[in-house]
Amino acid sequence: MTEYLLSQRRTYRRDASGHLHFYSDAPYDSFSLNAVSRTGSTLIGTSRVQASSGGRVSTAFVYQQGLGFVSLGGMQGYQTTDAVDVSYDGNAIIGEGYTPPLGWSQPEISRPFYWTAQTGRIDLPQALPDGSSTSLKALSGDGRIAVGVAGGVNGGFPITWSPDTGYSFLPIQAVNGGSAI
Repeated sequence: MTEYLLSQRRTYRRDASGHLHFYSDAPYDSFSLNAVSRTGSTLIGTSRVQASSGGRVSTAFVYQQGLGFVSLGGMQGYQTTDAVDVSYDGNAIIGEGYTPPLGWSQPEISRPFYWTAQTGRIDLPQALPDGSSTSLKALSGDGRIAVGVAGGVNGGFPITWSPDTGYSFLPIQAVNGGSAI
């Protein structure tokens, strides 16, 4: 079993024999680890840095052995990006750009992205023509199918997405903000 430890700006991996392996200095003020590939070669998460305006900026990142920490960058029109899930071997990532709600009565608006080392980040369109929120939540082991939800706060439409076929809607409706998973 591999265990990952975060300590301030450093990430360590503890292997099955208990040895600690230092990954690298993270080029961020702080970060949260969201997922690790099953092979242990890829870490994904959200980094936070001090913005020139005085606030903090959060962006998705990927860490791969041999590649180091790579920011997946911001998404125009959205305040934050977040890496959500990673394929078995770490070669594909899904995530989203989102703008947090300004109050309890307003929904969070999100837009998904897909990343591979070969293509870089591909910002995906919204699944519904009205431009309402689309969020991908889980990625298949081979990185070819993602599941999530498109639509409003009080229910949405469960969806799948593939780089080969785009979006498909599942024949049920989510309730109370649920998703396809």
